[in-house]
Amino acid sequence: MDVQKAARSLQEKFRDEPWLLMVGTGEADGHPSLFLYVRSTEKVPSSLPREGWEGFRVVVRKMGVPRPALGVDLGRRRSKPA
Repeated sequence: MDVQKAARSLQEKFRDEPWLLMVGTGEADGHPSLFLYVRSTEKVPSSLPREGWEGFRVVVRKMGVPRPALGVDLGRRRSKPA
């Protein structure tokens, strides 16, 4: 299984858990890894960072809910100067 398929599998397994924000992929210590972004680490199964998922290391990162930067309207297009 490749890292993208493992990430989708991990997301599918825990998608209904209130502590999960998202699953990402990247490198940790030079190895392909899964990044589990969570609201709280308390409910994350302790086996994930210890044993990994589908042969990949799992790195748990606590973070708040992502939101756009203040004053940035990503839905508007800028008009070009005349």
